[in-house]
Amino acid sequence: MGLAFTACDNYEEPNPAPQTNPQTSVLSVDDVAVVAAADPAIPFDLTTLNGLSESAQLATISTDAMPEGYTFKVAATISALGKSAEVATEVVQDEENPTLYAVNASADALNAAYKQITKNPALGSVDVTFLVYTVAGIGSQEAVVGGPDNVYGPFAVSLIPFSPESVIADAYTLHVVSAVGAASTYTLSNSGANPYDDPVFSVKVDATAGDKWYVTTASGDAFYGVEEGNESAENGLLYPYSNAAGTVNGVFTSTTPYLFTVNMEEKTYSYILAFDQLYTPGDANGWNQGASQILTTTDYVNFAGFAVLDGSFKFTSALGWDGINYGSTGVEGELTDDGGAGNLTVPARGLYYCQANISALTYSTALTETWGVIGDATPGGWDAETALTPSADLLKWSADIVLTDGTLKFRANNDWAINLGGEAMNLTPNADNVPSPGAGTYTVTLDFSAVPYTVTFVKK
Repeated sequence: MGLAFTACDNYEEPNPAPQTNPQTSVLSVDDVAVVAAADPAIPFDLTTLNGLSESAQLATISTDAMPEGYTFKVAATISALGKSAEVATEVVQDEENPTLYAVNASADALNAAYKQITKNPALGSVDVTFLVYTVAGIGSQEAVVGGPDNVYGPFAVSLIPFSPESVIADAYTLHVVSAVGAASTYTLSNSGANPYDDPVFSVKVDATAGDKWYVTTASGDAFYGVEEGNESAENGLLYPYSNAAGTVNGVFTSTTPYLFTVNMEEKTYSYILAFDQLYTPGDANGWNQGASQILTTTDYVNFAGFAVLDGSFKFTSALGWDGINYGSTGVEGELTDDGGAGNLTVPARGLYYCQANISALTYSTALTETWGVIGDATPGGWDAETALTPSADLLKWSADIVLTDGTLKFRANNDWAINLGGEAMNLTPNADNVPSPGAGTYTVTLDFSAVPYTVTFVKK
């Protein structure tokens, strides 16, 4: 007889992993008292503390039951504005009273943690909480007093963070001066957050070739231009005007709408084409932009929408041919803004989901041969869709359907690659489920004839 041994290379650890029990602290909750050491009415000026090489004392821990050879370690967390950040701390035993320990944090540690919550340099109030560990002298045994869920606090603390490297105003203004000296102003706006947390400000401007521009704070106490020689560049650095030579106005070189953006933390600017929509003139609509469907955008770069196409077409930026007209490079999926380029094409008439990126100059078209309704409010549930029938112009798809309470969505080609959801009067791709109008038989009509796309439920 013989014995054979084989290696178990494919052995997997048990799932779930074997249970492990956390270390138990040598002290109970009743053995320890944690008290806030900071008065929230008196802020810690972190710049002053840093200059003095002093720390901020956040709390004191007291106990008369600490065994010999043990000390404390504290994990501190500050929170405000719905965010939190950990703060490195040091626990220092009082030399005169060994039952008392100070929980300190350096100015650098507090400032770094505060910046994870907000970069606003104004006085801020935070809540601080502590996990208190007992640690064996050799550092190999740590345990949370009261168990891993026992948190001390929150205690209110006020901070004056470090001064920012540069001041960011609450608002900025773009000034545009025409060739004949006519001046226009546009208010640059951010997301509404504190400007130190969101220093990016934008505005849409209808520019004329030759217009000059510069940026100021809304109060007009600071002016910014571009470096001499960089006047016509569509992106670059902003420079403050001063008595020194070298800062000049920028210049728009095209007559077109732009999205003008500045980052006042990085002191940069850029502007890109800012069309609200693209039209789809072609064989299907007699090459009439006004009779075509449109692609919309949320960022002025990526456009998407449904359009009836048949044979040749183009994407255009205007209700006519005097804007930018995007045609074919001869390579599938590539666009060119050369107005004399060839047409884009599709193999057959149909309702297509079109996408275009006018920065990367790419596009795609996907034929939607069928549309259906699916969901727990429909006869087939989430397992089988109910087909919709198209109108002659392919812009409305409808069916009489028995619905129940619940939700539903619309999808093309019996697949989830192209689907619509959200609100009945504002359907968007890949959105949430649409609520059912209630139990009953309805004529359900999916409408692509205008943006936003809609669904109507007419009870029979």
